[in-house]
Amino acid sequence: MFFEYAPDAAVLDALAGGQLAGRMLRAVRLWWILRLLYGDGNHGSAPGNLFNAPRLMKCLYAPGHDWGERRTSDGTSCPGCLCTLSLEALLHRFDADLPVETWCLEVSRRTGLAPELLRRYLKKRPFAIVARSLRDDLQHLCRLGWLQRDGASGLYRRRLVEEFPRLLPEEQSAVPAVYRRSVAQALQTVQFAYPQLYALVNEWQGDDDTDRRIFVEFDYILSEEDAERVDDYQEQLRGWWEAGDLRPVTFAYTLSTDRKVQICVYPVCLHYVRRAKYLSAYGLGPEGHIGWHNYRLDRIASTTLKPLDWADPQVPVALHSCRQDGNLPTPAYVRKALNEAWGFNFYLPAALLLLRFPADYAARWLANTHRHPTFGPIPYAQLPSLIRRHYSDSREQQPMLALVARRPTSDAYYKALVRLGDTNLTLRLREWRPHGEVLAPLALRRQMAEEVRLELHHYADL
Repeated sequence: MFFEYAPDAAVLDALAGGQLAGRMLRAVRLWWILRLLYGDGNHGSAPGNLFNAPRLMKCLYAPGHDWGERRTSDGTSCPGCLCTLSLEALLHRFDADLPVETWCLEVSRRTGLAPELLRRYLKKRPFAIVARSLRDDLQHLCRLGWLQRDGASGLYRRRLVEEFPRLLPEEQSAVPAVYRRSVAQALQTVQFAYPQLYALVNEWQGDDDTDRRIFVEFDYILSEEDAERVDDYQEQLRGWWEAGDLRPVTFAYTLSTDRKVQICVYPVCLHYVRRAKYLSAYGLGPEGHIGWHNYRLDRIASTTLKPLDWADPQVPVALHSCRQDGNLPTPAYVRKALNEAWGFNFYLPAALLLLRFPADYAARWLANTHRHPTFGPIPYAQLPSLIRRHYSDSREQQPMLALVARRPTSDAYYKALVRLGDTNLTLRLREWRPHGEVLAPLALRRQMAEEVRLELHHYADL
């Protein structure tokens, strides 16, 4: 058993002797030191069972750390040292995904400190202290029962696990209720994409659901049988990736035309997009060409994914070349491509998208929202130069310029780089109708116009 307590308000308050409001930085130091002494080894190399203050200092701080009184006010004098880390940085060293705002609210409720003050505390450096303060911390840990002073040598002795003092009134869980609820709700949000989390969600949520106010409803489009099959594919992939077993796979795949083809690809990563799960993979695609493709898992027709040895003759030569060059496709490449242009089918060509909206509609539904890194407003006056820069062909450029010249300067205009032919982007543009007008590219504008004409035909009798 280790010291497994998270840095929540109850734990820090106990370490501060019930005076967390006035001993915030000390409480964080004590928690960090206990993680070093009794933790899992991720907080540094712990001293031996018997140690003194200088020995602990060497384990905590960087070599050459200056213990002078003057250095505590300057965080730049000892680069790479624990003394340079803020309270917030220490929290994230413990858990990179720790919800800092939730932490502040919890501490605020327990101490009465204003959240604004706690945010300032987050910038302070708990270990920017003089040696005397650290010795006081060790004495305080002795008073709390976490350390014992050896009478003969004067050294500090680490406690055995069975000698650990009771830190919290209820020892059944080192994780505070606020984090348990927060994590349970977060897990409920993602358990659809990670089916193996179902049991974990129930364990963390517990029986008390009376104070829950956030509910996530998924409109799952698959039958239970198909959903289980998709989960099996996902578990296969996850197991291979976690084991480092990075090999090509082959499977039968059903195209949108109901034609079945055999696929042989190198699997890279999974996505959950618009109510379906997809595998991004590189290799021999549906059309018989080497390249990237997103495969919808429920359209895989094979019972299981079949891994292939690299020596298997089914493996495309292009994949062999990637492996020999140390250039196998990575999730980082996919993420970069997704950020470069808007559209899930990241391997499609990119083009400039220009949109027009009524100003009041844009203010309500588009302003201060994040759609994609390349998506954002653009002043009307900049539209002509942007069109000329992205569309050099006069057959496209001139109609676009004439179109923009006829549009009101008072409307709201937005731009983005998009993947031409991406289905998910098309669905988004449809959702913005009738308020949004596609100005460019012309092919996408014509597609929207044709769809509108078809829709109007449906209601011709009205």
